[in-house]
Amino acid sequence: MAHVPRPAGVLPNIMVTLNDTDFNKRMAEGIEEMIDIFKTRVGRAPTVLVIGAGSGIVPIMALEAGAAHVTGLEANADMAHVAQHQIAEAFPGHELWDIQQCLSVDYNQGPHDMLICNLFGSMLNSKSMYVYAWNALRRGLIRNFGTDQKPIFFTVPQQGTMFYW
Repeated sequence: MAHVPRPAGVLPNIMVTLNDTDFNKRMAEGIEEMIDIFKTRVGRAPTVLVIGAGSGIVPIMALEAGAAHVTGLEANADMAHVAQHQIAEAFPGHELWDIQQCLSVDYNQGPHDMLICNLFGSMLNSKSMYVYAWNALRRGLIRNFGTDQKPIFFTVPQQGTMFYW
């Protein structure tokens, strides 16, 4: 079962995430590294799908790192509007990006070359990161560069550690 955020209103954890400079620095570094790896292996810039576009910070990181195009999905209508505004400020026009207000399970356009799931960052299992990634791969939202038996796909983050306090 995937996490379903509230459909409207500013998310209570958004300010914590925006102010977490260590997380944001590591996320930006991971995105830049994976885009560089993709460019080296495939020979072009990737198209990127961001599940959990939030305020737009992660789609902006992907564009700054050289993504060819970024599609961001955000279930929360108010946050999708914030993301659209923030990305338009940094990257005017819509030729490089698109933000859609929808659940990832309702999205059916693809395939994209890379998946960035901002939901990975804070609670790996409670926000069902594996469900999102596997669902996106099986539904053809992200490109499989391997085989059905051994799928290869580009995602950020690549791994995570969850701590309980």
